[in-house]
Amino acid sequence: MKRAIIVIGLILIGLSVSAEAQRRVGRVPRVNRVERNTLRLNGFDRLDLNRDGYISYFEWRGNRRRFIQLDFNNDRRISRSEWRFGRRRR
Repeated sequence: MKRAIIVIGLILIGLSVSAEAQRRVGRVPRVNRVERNTLRLNGFDRLDLNRDGYISYFEWRGNRRRFIQLDFNNDRRISRSEWRFGRRRR
């Protein structure tokens, strides 16, 4: 009987911890304007999902024609320098 009560107690504790963790997942910490500007990612970093320093076509959200325009050396990925040059040229 004691063992059953202990097991039930542990299960209830586990469920409450899990519920609290799920509740906190959607919360975004409050930051002031200066912190927000330093945390804001530029366009290249937002598109570079795997953080390898290049934007592949699979990471690209625009149309195919624009991707080809930005990929100057035709290696099927956009480097940071191609991004900067292409954005200025536009």
